[in-house]
Amino acid sequence: MKKLFLYIIILIFIPSFLLAELKIDLEVAAKSKKRIPIILYNFQTNNPQLGKELYDTIKNDLIFSDEFLIVDKNGEYGISGILTVQNNKINFKVSVKDLFLKNDNLLKSYTASTKLIRRVAHRVSADILYSITGKKGIFDYKILYVDDKTGVKQIYLMDYDGKNNKRLTYGNHIDTSPVLFKDYLLFTSFKAGNPRVYIKNLQTGIKKILILKGKMSAAPDISPDYNYITAMFGEKNNTEIGIFNINGKFLKKIASSVFDETTPVFSHDGTKIAFVSNRSGSPQVYFIDLKTNKIKRVSFGTNYSCYPSWGYNDSYIFYSGMKDGKFYIYRASLNYFHIEQIAEGEYPSPIFKDKFLLFTKLKNGFYQIFLMDIENNKIYQVTQTKSNKYYPRWYYGRY
Repeated sequence: MKKLFLYIIILIFIPSFLLAELKIDLEVAAKSKKRIPIILYNFQTNNPQLGKELYDTIKNDLIFSDEFLIVDKNGEYGISGILTVQNNKINFKVSVKDLFLKNDNLLKSYTASTKLIRRVAHRVSADILYSITGKKGIFDYKILYVDDKTGVKQIYLMDYDGKNNKRLTYGNHIDTSPVLFKDYLLFTSFKAGNPRVYIKNLQTGIKKILILKGKMSAAPDISPDYNYITAMFGEKNNTEIGIFNINGKFLKKIASSVFDETTPVFSHDGTKIAFVSNRSGSPQVYFIDLKTNKIKRVSFGTNYSCYPSWGYNDSYIFYSGMKDGKFYIYRASLNYFHIEQIAEGEYPSPIFKDKFLLFTKLKNGFYQIFLMDIENNKIYQVTQTKSNKYYPRWYYGRY
């Protein structure tokens, strides 16, 4: 069953254009809902160019939230701001006023480098959303992903809306399956020939092989406390899953068998690991309880399942499953025997109590990243390029 391993690590090489703006996929209609009318006044500023970028980014964020209707009059809330730019630094003061009660919901000031204007805008949008609705937004979250735009797969980071793209790895070899934590990037690289788990310090740029166990190692994941790493590695005629310390020292095997075990992922509480195995005859998703070592199968009804990720409260596992020649994303409940088909696509990555879901799907000849608002049944196309995107994962942090 080497097809399982090959499917996970074999990669495609196609050049690309730059990322495009976030756009709605009209294949899925949104559920109608009542939105809060707000007035977004033009910002006062001594730098019209940055002022426009700030204003447009906030406006797009608030529209994306699906909570607001931007109007010219008769709004329930009024949002105003003053942007001052001096010595390559910005200071932005925002005010959110309840136009009926005539009081302020939010008065806040933000200071940063001019290079961080979009990060400030996303932070402002999140604060506005929370001040009015009490809900958290994804505006200042980023997407970690793999792109073959240079002709070889490399790792990138971008804003949730597909903008502000930043490259994290460089070279003429394949880098894939990224995990970003603190100042470090964990990933699989083919630099040494066979795939190996590498770690890169993003502050210094220094990288090294982290896991030398077996003839190959790949598909790393980090525990919630950042103390342990799980990864697949090659031993004899099959691939297995191990747990390693943060320095790459091998600690133990898990779910050991004569079959292929691949793509392990820690649960949010660190007590379980989801993985893929062909122990039932075809690749399927399982999880192991690290306290009891009991293994339970998760995926059913498809002849090929892969790429597991943990959902809300570790009560759900998302995964990709093949049906009728296409991959679809499923959500399996671990408390009840219930599996739900969510959308067509691969590499699912849920966030915010499973409200939002990242995934990839073939569109116009290339695999692109999509973002689904599961609650409102809306799908947005995040990227639209002539290159392929893989392994999208949510990231929140300094980079």
